[in-house]
Amino acid sequence: VGQREVEQLLPIAPAAQRNRPEVAGLLALDRDYGGLRVGLSGSTPLWRWGLSAELEALRDQRLGWENFSGTTLGVRGLLKRDESFAATTQGLTLEWGRALATDWMLDGGLRWSRQSVDIRLLTLPESNRSLTGYTGFAGLRWMPEGLGRWQLAVGRGLETPTQTELLNRPGGEAGLNTLDAPVSRQVELSWQQRFDDWRAQAQLYRIDTRDDLVVVENLGGRAVFGNAAGTRREGLELSLDWRPDPAWRFGLSGTLARARYTRAVPDCPGGCVDGSLRLRAGDELPASPRQQFLGSLHWQPSAWSVSAQWLHRGALVVDDRRQLRTPSLQRLDLELGWSAPGRPLRIGLRVQDVFDRGGVAGVAVNDAAGRYFDPAPGRRVFFSLSGRLP
Repeated sequence: VGQREVEQLLPIAPAAQRNRPEVAGLLALDRDYGGLRVGLSGSTPLWRWGLSAELEALRDQRLGWENFSGTTLGVRGLLKRDESFAATTQGLTLEWGRALATDWMLDGGLRWSRQSVDIRLLTLPESNRSLTGYTGFAGLRWMPEGLGRWQLAVGRGLETPTQTELLNRPGGEAGLNTLDAPVSRQVELSWQQRFDDWRAQAQLYRIDTRDDLVVVENLGGRAVFGNAAGTRREGLELSLDWRPDPAWRFGLSGTLARARYTRAVPDCPGGCVDGSLRLRAGDELPASPRQQFLGSLHWQPSAWSVSAQWLHRGALVVDDRRQLRTPSLQRLDLELGWSAPGRPLRIGLRVQDVFDRGGVAGVAVNDAAGRYFDPAPGRRVFFSLSGRLP
């Protein structure tokens, strides 16, 4: 169980709040939440199984005011939002495994869940909705002697919309944002191998999603989500860890991916006479880089240690309509450390973005004002001292 209270003053201009019922610059949140999970499990020489049930509950009270009064900024003004939100989730999960032979294993799982949501807003009647569905997976593992571990898995996913996705409607309107739950079908082939001084891993995957949730409006930090007709994500993930001796460690990981819309979506419900489209089949999903690589080196011959980390991230699409892109991101970090022999004391000096390349750290997808880019801070230096008292 838990409880949380927050009051936040946002830098939203008065013009963006006037005549928009749900846009407020001063927010207050009062949240109570809790959950319970119980389970049983067992195994035999050939079988293993687990059964669990869970219950989660959340209740929010959200208030929002304009952050100005007349010409005075930074004060509590007109009440714009008065919302109560209650959600209950119930779940039942069954997992099992069966040894088929010495080096073969069959795994599976099935989960049923039900989410109930109740919302009351300032000027609208109470509204509620419930969503029931299931997810599941099945996997076949092969672990031949000396050839690593191979696994083929298929699964079905169900994503329930979050509170933010349900409460933010297009155009700043009040009320429940009507969304369908995205359903995904996934297939993955993976391989893992371990030796004395190195280990490697690779995954090849494909995920097709129906009614995927995407950002359709973003204004003043308020993102509104809607359902896309369909998306597909496919790619290859690789990682390698090598320790030739106790003093040296090398790491390399990378992802090659493609994420795109699979069907066109018109601007107008039922289709547009002029043929205009909100989403085009084949367009890339925003904020999904085609490639990302991370390399690391660590050397600690004695009390001193030296570490280096290099990051490359490909360009990011930021807008569904114009398909603008950020430049790729390149960053090198270095760290020098010293640990006192036999004592819990460590001193560290870390430099992030050594060459001060900066760039774009993240994006605001489909931002209505065109402010898509969240700039990276550039070179930063950190000094750390850590220890433990007797």
